[in-house]
Amino acid sequence: MTVNARYDGSSRFGANNRYGLFPGVSASWLISEEKFFKGVKFLDFLKLRAGYGTTGNDQIGNFESKGTFGVGGVLGFNNGVYNARPGIQFNNLASPNLSWEKNTTLDLGLEVGLLNDAVFLDLGYFNRKSTDLLLGQQVPWTSGTGTVTRNLGTLVNRGFEGSVTLKLFSSSKFEWKTQFNIAVIDNVVEKLYDGIVKQQNVDSLTLLTIADVNNVNFVVAEGFPIGV
Repeated sequence: MTVNARYDGSSRFGANNRYGLFPGVSASWLISEEKFFKGVKFLDFLKLRAGYGTTGNDQIGNFESKGTFGVGGVLGFNNGVYNARPGIQFNNLASPNLSWEKNTTLDLGLEVGLLNDAVFLDLGYFNRKSTDLLLGQQVPWTSGTGTVTRNLGTLVNRGFEGSVTLKLFSSSKFEWKTQFNIAVIDNVVEKLYDGIVKQQNVDSLTLLTIADVNNVNFVVAEGFPIGV
């Protein structure tokens, strides 16, 4: 069993939410090493594993929580330019309550070796809940900018992963293995927080907002996969 904890800080967030505690625990049981298992001949390896923990995500720009300004262009009619003279414009609206995105994951797994390691199975289930999602939300252009980074809601990812490895040939000089993999993943926006811009009853979506990552716009709606 392994128990760990991290206490991380990031200057990318506001002063009130700069630090976060992220604990975790994991354990495994190698059943094939137990005395009661020695009589099972067709099973060479049997292991159970489980893990539960939280990690933090601060992958945003360095100044997303702060209000910043910039100087407009010199020629033409670009933002911040009037009568061919540069002016000051908003680069980013302040978001002083911006905080860590927290990802809490439950991971369960089973590993099985059969027939003198001719067949090896690795099966896993995971359930990951991401709270305080960090996304760029569209705001009215009258604010002077297009988007502002906020903690918008909760996203759940869950699914199964599995692999089968077959040892087709083995000698002192050559070994041939083939592996098959499969994964089934489902994600859904569980909740959008109060206080963010929403539109009601748009295409039967009760709560909807427009967000962006790397300047790619997509819809975020409760009860639907992200990017629906």
